[in-house]
Parts: sequence; C-alpha cells; structure tokens
Amino acid sequence: MDDVIIVGAGPAGANTALGLTKLGRSVTVIDERIHLGDKVCTGIIGSECVRKYPPGPGMTFGQPTSANVTTANGKTYHFSTEYPQASVIDRVQYVAQFSKDAEALGAKYFLGERVVSIEVTVSCVVVSTSNRKLRGKALVIASGFGTSLLSQVGLQKGNEYMVGSQVEVEVNDMDSVHVYLDSLKTPGFFSWITPTVSNKALVGVIANKTSKSKLDTSLKYLKSVGSINRVCGSSRSWGIPLKPIEQTYTNRVLVVGDSAGQIKPITGGGILYSLVCGDIAASVLDSCLEKEDLSENALSAYQVLWKKKIGKEIQSSYSIRKFVEKIPNKIQSQLVKVAKTHTVIEGLIANKGMFDKHSLIFSGMFSNPAISWVFRKNFRNSIENNDVQETLKGISLGEANEGNELVHQ
Repeated sequence: MDDVIIVGAGPAGANTALGLTKLGRSVTVIDERIHLGDKVCTGIIGSECVRKYPPGPGMTFGQPTSANVTTANGKTYHFSTEYPQASVIDRVQYVAQFSKDAEALGAKYFLGERVVSIEVTVSCVVVSTSNRKLRGKALVIASGFGTSLLSQVGLQKGNEYMVGSQVEVEVNDMDSVHVYLDSLKTPGFFSWITPTVSNKALVGVIANKTSKSKLDTSLKYLKSVGSINRVCGSSRSWGIPLKPIEQTYTNRVLVVGDSAGQIKPITGGGILYSLVCGDIAASVLDSCLEKEDLSENALSAYQVLWKKKIGKEIQSSYSIRKFVEKIPNKIQSQLVKVAKTHTVIEGLIANKGMFDKHSLIFSGMFSNPAISWVFRKNFRNSIENNDVQETLKGISLGEANEGNELVHQ
C-alpha cells in the first residue's frame, strides 16, 4: 500500500508527488491523459514562479517586457517595463518535468487510466480505475475543475466558473502580448494574443459561460485587422473556477489546484498557485503520515496554510473581477488611457514586482488620484448597481503584505 495516491498529473498533482517523493514517501499518480502537461493554457508565468520553479532548458519561448492593450474605442496603448515580469513557457514540457523528477525519485505513474470510484475506509483509501484497484493511506485529488471525484469523498465542488477557449494561430513578427477589452469585437471578459515560437501565437478568450462562439468572433475581427494570418488547428475550451471550494480536505483526502479552485480570479491563471499548494499539501501529508493521523481534523492544517499564503489575494481579486465586469466599455477605455498617461500600471509592476499580485495592482490603481477622478466623474451615473457597490466593499486595499512574495526561496 502506498503512502499517497494522487489523481491528476497537472502542476498541482505533479508537484505534490515531487514534494512527497523528496520526503521519502511512496506515491502513485493516476491520470487519464497519455501526454503529461497537455492542457489548454497560455503558458504565462510570473517572475516569482520562474524564481521558485524555474523552467528547464528550452522551455521558455520568450520573456516579454511589454504588452499592448486595445480598448473598445479602437485605440491601442503600449505598456512596458525595463525588465521582464513574466515568461511564456512550453507548458507541456514544464509540467511534465515535475512528473519526470518525481518518477526518478520513485513515484509510479499510470497514464491513460480514468478513476471510476473512490472509497475512503477507516484504514485506507481504495481507488479503482478501469484497469486496476489501488490502496493508499491518503489521497490527493488534483484532477481539474469540475471533477466528479469530490462528491465521492463527500466534498462539494464549486458552482461559479468561467470558460476559456484558445487556438494556435499564425502571425507576422510579434514580440508583445496583446490584450483586447472590447465586448463587441472581441467579446468576453478579455481576449489575448500571446506569441510563442516563430510566427506562432495563441489567441484566447475568457468568458463567463460559453466562450467558443466568442473566440470565433474574436478571430474574425483579428483577421480583418491583420493581427493574425490564419488559424492552425482546432480550438479547445476549458472550465476555470472563480473561487475556491468551501472545504479542501476531509478524512485521508486533500484537494489541490483547479479542483480546489486555487486560481487567479482575474486572469484564470493557476500554475503558480497549483505549485505553491502542491508544496503545502506534500508537507502536511508528510507530517500527518509521520504522526499516523490522517483525520479530517489533522488534515485541516492544509487549508489553514494555503489560505494564509494566497487566500486574501484570491478573495480580493474575486471582488475586483466582479466589479470590473460591471464597468461599461466607455469607462474601461478611459481608465486604460489614464493608466497609460500617468504610467500607473507600469510604475506599480516595475517598483513592486506585482505581476502575480493582481489585487495590489488594482488597489494601487484605484487609489491613484487620476484613476479616482474617472470613477468620481462616471461611477454614479454609469453603474447604478447595488451588487457592484457591494463588491467594491470586498476589495481588501492594502491587506496583502507587499513586502512578501507568494513563494519563498
């Protein structure tokens, strides 16, 4: 019987496996996919993630120092920093490396197998796939957003989510990320073009529910203005949780990554949080295994620790997202123009390295006099909505500790 069985070999599951094997624990990982790391993702990670979990040789496509933002009025604003704040990586290779390292330390992998049932007993966890039955002292569920496995262990999955759709395209020379904020031409919360390898890029859309039709609309517009040449292959869509599930632990079980809702609500990015929470899960499981106590009470330490690390950031970012969704295109355009004119965003990112701290970026923007003036001028007449007023109250200005990174060396 293994110490831990992990369902899912994405960044959360793979890094949990790596952490446990480094601590000398026996681990089995199950994933229904054949190719590790194969998930729809833009592959952008911030500088904090690069420092703590560095990509291997040949995994980095680029380190952009600038981004273009096109607003609903058709104007494009160029934002830049002196040094790169993020890297565009080969996500498949990057995530697969965690699994390869864990496997080299003794982790067993069963790929192409779907988990059909889970039974938590007094003495162990029994996991059945289409091919085998496995037993472990503990279980980690890291099988992605909306997994049906949560109900089998008595936990509730999240019901608030967004949907992303993405496709690879051919472009002319492009070295900057491009973001579009136009609910008509590029509908959705926002759209993007992220350059990858030579003359290739990823075009994607994040929307509250259906995103495929919105991606088609965006592609049509981007072709018409010459931003892309042609689409390469078929688009893919995926669900993204907007907030964490209520409880990420129970007897003998922890939930990590997208399955737990550990993502950035504004952008939908989840790689860094998955890796951070994977480290925490491995540490807590090792301690509980050592004490031979895998009860719900003992494993609750996991939720306490991950919430201490990223909980406030997720909560504040969620409130900000709900607020931004209500801002009309016209005011969004004004805000971007003012932010560029007064170098608000560039200053915040460059001075405080806050690429991964979205709540601090937006809090800094809202406290800027020029940005505040735009809200004072337009807010009451343009956004008569009590829900928005309530979400503004949820923005935790200054609550996060600006001096600390999300992860530590």
